[in-house]
Amino acid sequence: SSPLLSAPLLSAPLRSAPLPSSSLHSSLADFAPARDQCRGGLHALEHLAIGLAPLCATCEPTELGCQCTRRPGDEHAERMLLFERRRGGVGVADALLVELPRLLEAVQARLESCPCIGGCLGCIFMTGCGEYNEGLDKGAACTLLRWLCQGEMPSDDDVVANEKDDITTKA
Repeated sequence: SSPLLSAPLLSAPLRSAPLPSSSLHSSLADFAPARDQCRGGLHALEHLAIGLAPLCATCEPTELGCQCTRRPGDEHAERMLLFERRRGGVGVADALLVELPRLLEAVQARLESCPCIGGCLGCIFMTGCGEYNEGLDKGAACTLLRWLCQGEMPSDDDVVANEKDDITTKA
């Protein structure tokens, strides 16, 4: 029997019980374009990937998180970062990594099929966004997706943040 399950340990006060060291294991998929202007596009791609994840893995979008906040000096500012919110994960990240090509196809289809100009709830906006959907850039998301899926490197002119006026919403 394990020493952690012995009777003396179970009867000891909780604060004096020795705990084994633990680590948190999870998986993530990320790519890192070296362009500061990509932040709004990456944020938009994260929203799309989270919203469409149930097409490729048994999960709810609320089980996943992303790095919405990107501040100067942030070590992950130019990375697309998705993670499982549940401590230790339940395998959703692993499943999405296996299904990444299919997920990216779904993301591309959603971007191309949405008629809005600067983003809406039908494509890149996400309820519950920690940044309140500020700074999202649908055009940059399209450019980054082409780079990711087809190897077309974006030029500085391609990746330009949309002005606030370009953002439209659907009822």
